[in-house]
Amino acid sequence: MRVDPAGRPALTRYRVLAAPSHAALVELRPETGRTHQLRVHLAQAGHPIVGDDFYGGPRHHGVKDAALRAALAPDHTLLHAWRLELPVELGPVITAPLPADFAAALYALGVARP
Repeated sequence: MRVDPAGRPALTRYRVLAAPSHAALVELRPETGRTHQLRVHLAQAGHPIVGDDFYGGPRHHGVKDAALRAALAPDHTLLHAWRLELPVELGPVITAPLPADFAAALYALGVARP
């Protein structure tokens, strides 16, 4: 899959929250709602989402530390919608805790505490 020049426009705003070696923690804010938009945009930029076999390729390329390699090899993508804001008339802000394996990967990278 790739960005199609003839495809519909899509916009994702992002902010880097932490950038240790081997990976980065980013906040993504999709302005449009295209299928696989976040995955495609990050892969196209050369920074696929950890665990994304379809768009990402090797999950832990060049990582020599065994514990970090294991943390960067989840059985799913490390993409998490921790907060969803709907228009006021549709309901409140919805939040979800970070899954344990995602938190473990952040800890292994030195981005979060246990």
